[in-house]
Amino acid sequence: MMPLEEFETLAASYGTQLHRWPEESREAARELLATSLRAQAVFHAAAALDTALAKAGARELERLLPAASEAAALARLRRHVAARIAAPEANPRAYDAVVPLLSRWKSGLGYAFSLRLAGLATACSCAVMAGLVLGALYTTSPAQDGLSALLQPTPIAILEE
Repeated sequence: MMPLEEFETLAASYGTQLHRWPEESREAARELLATSLRAQAVFHAAAALDTALAKAGARELERLLPAASEAAALARLRRHVAARIAAPEANPRAYDAVVPLLSRWKSGLGYAFSLRLAGLATACSCAVMAGLVLGALYTTSPAQDGLSALLQPTPIAILEE
């Protein structure tokens, strides 16, 4: 059987709708409600709190969204759409708004293209310099004896194949 303290905690947390309670506690809560007057009193107090919260929520919802607001919003929308349809010349065409944007974009495109070209040239020159440095480091030298032969760089085996 469920302890009364656990029942009070669950009633305060989940309210009086037992389908919201954890599944493993529902049957024990029903048994405790059937046998304990104290559990029934806790349950009735939780029911009063649930009712008060539901009424307050409904009042707040009605205050924020009056029933007539949906119909008023729909009427306002229809009125604005009808006004736009009736006066098409008052609204600028999309083409008139796009042409200046395209001309600004086109002038900025030349600048962006020159930056892209400069970046490409820089990357290529860095790649060429790196190739020259690697080529200089890994050239084969004539056979030498002793310590100087050990200090000379050897070619990479993958490049020789």
